[in-house]
Amino acid sequence: MHELEDSMPIVELGARARLLELCKPNTTIFCVLRGVSRGAKAARVDLFVLGEHRPQCISQDVATLLDLRVSRDGGIYTGEGVEDVAVKLTRQLSYALHGHSDSDIFTALQNAGYSEGMAQQHVRSGALAPGHTLRSEWI
Repeated sequence: MHELEDSMPIVELGARARLLELCKPNTTIFCVLRGVSRGAKAARVDLFVLGEHRPQCISQDVATLLDLRVSRDGGIYTGEGVEDVAVKLTRQLSYALHGHSDSDIFTALQNAGYSEGMAQQHVRSGALAPGHTLRSEWI
């Protein structure tokens, strides 16, 4: 059990469980820009993963787990500019789900079914740096 789970409300535990199922290490999180404020000081994005044969929106669960604001029009509202929002959200989600040290990444990869050699190769290559067990792409 994750050390944070003892203090999490049931709603957050449900969101975390769903996200752990969908966002295994090395998963790509697809980001869709839904809106930008004047001056590009804030953005509204939706996050998706490829579920079974179709994209699946994970925005609500991510917002619940990370305690982020959801726009009334849908999507996660960030009080940050557009430039780094995909990377920042993915990094925060990665840390919340898989931890951030090399050993956490290695363990998460093995738990996702990677062989010991493949898990070591991913960690050594730097492709999944600490805090980056997930990848992000803009759509």
